Amino acid sequence: MALSVFVGGSIGLIAGLYQAMRLLQVNAAEHPEALMSGLWISEAVKIVLTVALFVLAIRLLAVEMVPTLVGYAMTYIVYWVALGTGYPWIELDNLPAADLRERNWPDTKDD
Repeated sequence: MALSVFVGGSIGLIAGLYQAMRLLQVNAAEHPEALMSGLWISEAVKIVLTVALFVLAIRLLAVEMVPTLVGYAMTYIVYWVALGTGYPWIELDNLPAADLRERNWPDTKDD
């Protein structure tokens, strides 16, 4: 059962890592249209990759389905908790938006 949970979590991690690496290749400030098209393409590839990894896990590793799905779902629960708690290096206090932008991303410039 532990192997099944591990495999499910690994499937979620691999698929999420693929999408993150794909999206980090584009500079959204310079090419927002490339980011959006990359988002759609990477999401489609992520879904295909996830299905393919589940099929491989079921056929080759003979994993138990419920623990595998629980492990997979746990990766997304961790993602949502991480997003919901915010990023600790971004300090959000009562500063105006322009000051927050400069403080958290000092290398960006308004045009």
